[in-house]
Amino acid sequence: METVYNCRRYQYETGEHITFYHHAINAGKEKPEDSLLNKTHDISDRTPEAEKHAMTVSASRAKNNVYRIARSNKWDWFITLTFDRTKTDASDYDLVLYRLKIFLNNLQKRKCPDMKYIIVPELHKDKEHYHFHGLLANVDNLTFKAWKVDRKKKQIIYNITDWSYGFTTATKVLDTGRVSSYITKYITKSVDEHLKEKRRYYYSRNCHIAEEEHFLLDEEDFRKIYADRIVYVKTVDIPQASQQITYYELKY
Repeated sequence: METVYNCRRYQYETGEHITFYHHAINAGKEKPEDSLLNKTHDISDRTPEAEKHAMTVSASRAKNNVYRIARSNKWDWFITLTFDRTKTDASDYDLVLYRLKIFLNNLQKRKCPDMKYIIVPELHKDKEHYHFHGLLANVDNLTFKAWKVDRKKKQIIYNITDWSYGFTTATKVLDTGRVSSYITKYITKSVDEHLKEKRRYYYSRNCHIAEEEHFLLDEEDFRKIYADRIVYVKTVDIPQASQQITYYELKY
């Protein structure tokens, strides 16, 4: 017997993420936000409109996954890793990804065996060269050197001296929930267009990932019962799937 639900919940250390679907859906079937993406499996058969929507859905799906992984863990550092273009062709994504993997593998083997990470690529403003943003935890043996003070944000910006491929910045994470939302902004359609058939994010095997729970609830009752815990609400219309989705963030 199929389970019908209209509410999806993730429980995190710092709060809960709730999704309500206006029209109930069946567990095990594709989510409405993915429906048009999967109508045409052969990319060559898609219309320009369908291809554009597919890119939007793909980016949305990646954002949701990155947020879920990031929010499920406690992070210590937000980092940016760039490449010296005189030494590395930063327009070659396979090459910069190879350099990144060498760096992460060496760290885990030599300095930080329990390191957690989630990394996402970003295209430079020139739409040609790549760099990476990421979150790190359990990296006490990694070397951070104070570089300057961001007076506006009142925080110290560090460099990672272990990174030998170019320039770096690192700042201490003060709010895992906020930085989890922040890192998803680097998942964009423009990156999707350049990285078709390639992964949009990378994370360590020891990352915890919150379980997805399904319920059939009355949304109005939910809003009344949890009114004092709701800290964020966003509603999104998906006309292609005749669906409306509302996202809630709840504090503990």
